[in-house]
Amino acid sequence: MPDHLSWLRNLHIEVVVFDLGNVIIPVDFEKTAQAFVSLGGKKAIELYHYAGQSHLFEELERGEVSREEFINQVRPELNYASDTSIVEAWNAMLYHVDHSIFDCLDKLRPQFKTYVLSNINTYHAEWVGKAMRTAAPNKDISQYFDHVFYSHEIGHRKPENGAWQIIIEQKGINPQKTLFIDDKEENIEAAKALGFNVLHWNPSNDIRSVVDILLPS
Repeated sequence: MPDHLSWLRNLHIEVVVFDLGNVIIPVDFEKTAQAFVSLGGKKAIELYHYAGQSHLFEELERGEVSREEFINQVRPELNYASDTSIVEAWNAMLYHVDHSIFDCLDKLRPQFKTYVLSNINTYHAEWVGKAMRTAAPNKDISQYFDHVFYSHEIGHRKPENGAWQIIIEQKGINPQKTLFIDDKEENIEAAKALGFNVLHWNPSNDIRSVVDILLPS
C-alpha cells in the first residue's frame, strides 16, 4: 500500500469522481503543441499550451463552438492546413488507453458510486471512444462508471462551480461523502471549497493504487 495514500482509508465516502486526462488516460500536451508548430511555424506554439489555453479551446470544451467553427478559427494560424491535419494535430496529445485500468476501476462500483468529470471536447471524446472500442467493440467508457460527465456536453468546465453542481444536482451526491481526484491544482482547490474530499493526483502514479486502498483486502 503506498504510504502517501494511506489516509484514504480513513475517509467515509460513498462516491468517487475521477478526472480523465492524466488520471485515467495519459495526456502529453507538448505533442499537440509541437504538432501545431509543424503545421504553422513558431507562432503556432502560442495557439495552445496546458498552462494557459486560449478562450477558443475553453469554449470548445464547454460546447460553445461547433467543430466547424473551431477548425475555421485555428486554420489561419496553421497555414490553412486541411481539416484532417488539424484534427490529427489536436488529438496528438492523446496516444494510449490502458484498458486494464478501466477494468480495475470498475471493481469499485459494487461499493461506491463512480463518476468521471472531464474537461474535454468533441474531438477528444471521439478519440477516446474509438480507442476504447479497439479492445472491445461493444465497450464504451460509460459502461465502466455510473455516469460520465463531459464538459462539452454539460456546458461547464472545471474549475467552474457549475461543473460539480451538475453532478450534485443530477445524482444527489453529498460532497462530504465524495472523493474527487484531479491532476490540476485549481480544480482541486475549487472542489475543496465546495466541501469535497480531494486527492491531487500525480500523473506519474498509477490510479489503480487508489482501488487497492479503497477496497478491503
